[in-house]
Amino acid sequence: MSLKEELFTAIIKATLLEGRIYVVESGGEIATMCLVFRKPASLFGSEAQKALGFTEVFEKLDPKTQHWWKNQYPAQMAEKEKTIISQEEWDKMWYFSMVATDPKHQNKGFASHLMNTFFDEVNKNGDIFGLSTGSEVNVPKYETMGFKERGRIVMKTPVNEFPCVWLTRG
Repeated sequence: MSLKEELFTAIIKATLLEGRIYVVESGGEIATMCLVFRKPASLFGSEAQKALGFTEVFEKLDPKTQHWWKNQYPAQMAEKEKTIISQEEWDKMWYFSMVATDPKHQNKGFASHLMNTFFDEVNKNGDIFGLSTGSEVNVPKYETMGFKERGRIVMKTPVNEFPCVWLTRG
């Protein structure tokens, strides 16, 4: 948690470089934001993105977490992704790396509005959306936005386990 601000800054910079950021403002502040990448680009998927802050954050992680992030995490993800989403789908996918709403603005439809607006824009080309969530609470929320669950695994980290649920729309 001590690295959360540095990590978030690196995430924003990486997305500005190779992705898109969509926001909803309410009362002069950001209420909701979505960070989106068009495959094959992905968050921290290039050395140029990593150089914008992630490399420094990574070096501050303990060796066990570094090993997990570099080796175990990608292996767990790649193994499951291949079985649930076809290459044809990946080739036309926009992937939401982050969807976040400030708690005081939740349940006002801001995230749904952003996603629906973006979906209407890119669906004209036959593209699809993908995302994953590490929270069971989010699955029904995404399903009400038109996403369908495609698969899940239990992600094992050095300190805990959490569900990783993939969903697509389009």
